[in-house]
Amino acid sequence: LALSTVAVSVSAAPFRVMSWNIQDGMWDGQGDDYARFVAYVKAKAPDVCIWTEAESLLKTGKCEDLPAEERFLPKGWPTLAARYGHGYVYLAEHRDNYPQVITSRFPIDNVKRIGGRKDNPICHGAGWATVTVNGHRINLVTFHAWPLGWKFDCWNPEERRKASIAAHGGDFQRRDEIEQLCAETILRRSAETGDLWLMAGDFNAGARTDNAWYRLPEDDPSFMLHDWIAEHTPYVDIVKRMHPDAFRPSVFNDRPGYGYKGGRRIDFVYLTPERARFAVA
Repeated sequence: LALSTVAVSVSAAPFRVMSWNIQDGMWDGQGDDYARFVAYVKAKAPDVCIWTEAESLLKTGKCEDLPAEERFLPKGWPTLAARYGHGYVYLAEHRDNYPQVITSRFPIDNVKRIGGRKDNPICHGAGWATVTVNGHRINLVTFHAWPLGWKFDCWNPEERRKASIAAHGGDFQRRDEIEQLCAETILRRSAETGDLWLMAGDFNAGARTDNAWYRLPEDDPSFMLHDWIAEHTPYVDIVKRMHPDAFRPSVFNDRPGYGYKGGRRIDFVYLTPERARFAVA
């Protein structure tokens, strides 16, 4: 899944953030003890990394579950992060087997681990943490949206699941999750603080700004998540801002209920741009 590296200028000093869905705890890295992964991250020299699906789940090269006692991650993140120069690790709300983890060269302060409402949770959990760089506080929000075509509470029976897909239940679930997350994070901010906010992860939804490639109807429900961000928050999709005519899909496979075929850009980095100059690699 997609990798984004963002360079932000904080008081004239560069601050590099890497965001990556490493898929089921990066099973492909287990065979070489994560040597390729460590070398790649070291070469990019990020100050902060935001990893999605940060728990070891599968055996190398197999769709076979790892027993719980054999799972290196997330407990092993301090050891792994130290190998690429990060001494601080933050685990977001760990609701299921797909948590997000932040690693950093700077101390990380937890503000809130976020699981959503009991009746309709943020299924993979989320987190709000801060780092301080050159005297400036940077808010880091992690997110991994619900991935399926049906609503969270419509797994069974099959008839209910199919009905939810037909009603775009998964799209409504994802929009509800982002509303909950923003209500608990950036929409609580003090307008006068001027803090920098960055939200990154796997949003499992395409954006209207990429519709030149999707060619979907303008009222397609799959745009709801990113439409809501654009309408209700100061966040800017910085990849699109910096490369408006480019399109690089995050994933090429399709799942039931998504409503369109082909590659999709679902991994995003959002930033409040008023205090930052930024670049995207």
